[in-house]
Amino acid sequence: MRKFLFLAVTITLSTITAISQQTIEAGKIISMIDNGRAVDIKNTTIKGHLGFVKVNNRETKDESMFGTNTYDVHINVPVKFTNCTFEEDVIAYYKDDDDDELFNAMFHDKVTFKNCTFQGDALFKYSHFDKMANFSGSKFERTSLFKYARFKEPSDFQNCRFEEEANFKYAKFRDKSNFRKCLYNDEANYKYAEFEEEVLLNHVKFSDYANFKYSEFDAHVDFTQSSFREETSFKYTKFPKGSTFKNVVFEDDVTFEYAKFHEPLEMSGIEFKEAANFEDTRYEGRDFTKYLIKKGLR
Repeated sequence: MRKFLFLAVTITLSTITAISQQTIEAGKIISMIDNGRAVDIKNTTIKGHLGFVKVNNRETKDESMFGTNTYDVHINVPVKFTNCTFEEDVIAYYKDDDDDELFNAMFHDKVTFKNCTFQGDALFKYSHFDKMANFSGSKFERTSLFKYARFKEPSDFQNCRFEEEANFKYAKFRDKSNFRKCLYNDEANYKYAEFEEEVLLNHVKFSDYANFKYSEFDAHVDFTQSSFREETSFKYTKFPKGSTFKNVVFEDDVTFEYAKFHEPLEMSGIEFKEAANFEDTRYEGRDFTKYLIKKGLR
């Protein structure tokens, strides 16, 4: 009996070790997509560059004004990675300067990168996510590029950790988006980003420059208990459906210059440790100073 139990334990431990050390070549994943097979990979290390732009299903678009040939690469199957590590770049955007060609991956089904680690760059510039996009719990060790990305359904980035710049400049979110409890150790760039539905940015730690200049929050945005350690800009930012800055801490300079606030607006417990610029800021179309005085924040 003791020998049998020892053998069973040995087999179990071997199985766990095999799972934890499982690897797959990135090219095999692209082959799965080309063959119309859904991707569902767990507890795996992906070897090599994962080039979604290499998928065969592509559409040639009109030549741009700069003479660049643009191709939309269509991913028509669900893509799901859980507890995976990507050793090299994940490439959903590629610009070939030599041949003047630009490749953009379009994801037409659900996309999941849950609790994953991106050891290389995560390049999703210009990507379209037609279904839900879930990156929750993931760690981006290098650049995370979502510039000009389009999210048509809910997007989930909660508990993500960004070690280098998180670039969501000009990104558009047509449905709810969740960034709660994220950690930004480098610049958080949401300049010109557009959010059409509710946004959760509460309990977030911004350790470097936080750039929300010209951002548009068409629905309510919640920054409750978030902290901004370095310079922050909400210059020209619009909050037409209300915003919450309850118990937010700004440890460095922050500007709300030319920002436009509307009800409901919650700023109780907010703390400004350095200069706060409210020049030409508007609250319900009026001078924002009146709101500050009313709430005792000036």
